[in-house]
Amino acid sequence: CPMTSDADRPPAPAPEDDTIAGAEAILDNIASGAMSQAIAVAAELGLFDRLAQGPASADAVAQSTGCHPPSMRRLLRALAALETCDERPDGTFALAPVGHLLRGDARDALHAYTIWWGRYRWLGWSDLMHSIRTGESAVGVGRAKIGMRQLDNERGAASVFNRAMTEISRMVARGVLRSVDFSRARTVVDVGGGWGELIAAVLGSHPHLRGILLDRPHAVEGARERLRRGDVLDRCDIVAGDFFEAVPAGGDVHLLKSIVHDWDDEATARLLRRCREAIADDGRILVVEQVMPERGVGRAHLRQAIADLNMLVMLGGRERTILEFRQLLEAAGFRYVGVTPAALGYSVVEGVAA
Repeated sequence: CPMTSDADRPPAPAPEDDTIAGAEAILDNIASGAMSQAIAVAAELGLFDRLAQGPASADAVAQSTGCHPPSMRRLLRALAALETCDERPDGTFALAPVGHLLRGDARDALHAYTIWWGRYRWLGWSDLMHSIRTGESAVGVGRAKIGMRQLDNERGAASVFNRAMTEISRMVARGVLRSVDFSRARTVVDVGGGWGELIAAVLGSHPHLRGILLDRPHAVEGARERLRRGDVLDRCDIVAGDFFEAVPAGGDVHLLKSIVHDWDDEATARLLRRCREAIADDGRILVVEQVMPERGVGRAHLRQAIADLNMLVMLGGRERTILEFRQLLEAAGFRYVGVTPAALGYSVVEGVAA
């Protein structure tokens, strides 16, 4: 092979180059929180819907949204840096492909989820120190006012929350349907099913199934409408109630998506016992959550790590490892079967009645 002289080799990086690279990574991580606010404000103002109509100048966007034109230009340039829109040579801004996921009128969107993070979760994160020191949720002790228990009395927040969970469930449902065999099931109980996006998808793909959706009063009317639009309302009973008190009987599959992580181990154990009391003797429980690795949380598990801290700050809950899921299921009277990936970092943890 040809010889390479020292002159042909690239110079070795100076030691300070590594420091600079590390500092840049840290600065990007710190600034990412601010950028979540930029996206949330843009979503709430309807900027992405406005740009979906065609390229527009910052002045035109500001006029249509009732905003300060120079400040709107600065926001749009930040959004361009995030690649949700593009600044064109003529000074107008056009919606980038990923920006369509932030439109309020798009089917596959994260519009409400973005607003939920920006308006309601943001304040709780400012009190992360309280949660780390005490192990308690920051809701109610600082500026954050909205947790799960407050949604029944906060109609505006409940609407944003339920729309946000619907957006995530719509995408995760596709993975659940790929991962789970419902062919032998008879009745699926969606415990904490929100506006019914997941149970509607399951029933729509399996005409032989019946369903029961259980959730708090703030969710059930939205669920009724979603099930009606999916043409499955005649096969699904809707129950307003508290799953810590009782879960409707009659199901041989219990489906819990993004429910278990809301609560600490004591509350989760109580919920799973209610499921075991209600489920058929040959029943299965499907827990759809983000699974934490046993060790070595790295960049590949960043979303799970963020979700874990978010559960601590907002609700006092947590994301869990496979071992922790297994222990909780077995203590409640289920036998752990296994875990399969779904979508967006979510997995299906399966147990059977023991």
